[in-house]
Amino acid sequence: MEDKQPAHVKPFEEVKKGIETKLKLQKAKDVALKEADKAYTSLYKQPDLMAYAKEHGLKVHQTALFSKNEKSAKGVLPDPSFMKNAFSLQKGRVSSIVELKNGFCIMQLVEHRPSQVLPLEKVKEKVEKAVKTEKAGEMAKKKAEALISALKKKDATLQALAEKEGLKVKKTKLLTMMSPYDPDLGGALAGAINEIALLTKENPVVSRPLTLRGSDYAVCVLSEVVPPTPEEVKKAEKDMRKRIGEVKGQKALQSWLNTLKKKTKIEIHQKVLDSFS
Repeated sequence: MEDKQPAHVKPFEEVKKGIETKLKLQKAKDVALKEADKAYTSLYKQPDLMAYAKEHGLKVHQTALFSKNEKSAKGVLPDPSFMKNAFSLQKGRVSSIVELKNGFCIMQLVEHRPSQVLPLEKVKEKVEKAVKTEKAGEMAKKKAEALISALKKKDATLQALAEKEGLKVKKTKLLTMMSPYDPDLGGALAGAINEIALLTKENPVVSRPLTLRGSDYAVCVLSEVVPPTPEEVKKAEKDMRKRIGEVKGQKALQSWLNTLKKKTKIEIHQKVLDSFS
């Protein structure tokens, strides 16, 4: 903790924009739900999604055939609610209103093919590729573990071991805990940042290989530590104070909104709602 300040209520002008945004989003969500409810009521009686969409000028998104474990097929939304409801539908029937992260949807099952064991000829190439990738990954991991062991024993330098194994050595840019990203290593550094942050000149080698894309692995060795300048420390402190202030502001706003909900009597003006439909 760098500073402690007494709690206070922010002026309305400071939080006005945030409140307006929240209210607009809530209003849009309410209108969307109202439209979804109207659609579901109609489709329950006459389950023809395409006809309803055409009549009301709506767009229908049609997926390709996909399995429970296949989330990258055309039109498939990577949302647990979408997947759960998709596989509970009966052919021709429509789903209830499904709430997604960014809205609502109603689904209709057009075609269902039961799971089956495909002939070897159709999956042979895919299986062979998967097995080769898995074996390559196992070999790469073992080689990476052997390199780490040799480096910790100080049998040779990273450069010498890499040349012996025909591997490449890449030096990253200077990294920080707040920005541990490298284009070639992807998110691997972020996943091991707590371990990497504890590396020292006396103990510069990671204890385990870092998983990269596909079946690749990386061995990381600390080569340089550059302490921040007083100016950088001051800027980081300023940024941190700003982030903490934003978090506190959001919490205060949410607390205020919750208090308003408890103290406010809510009236629904149907005519106003209908004006948005």
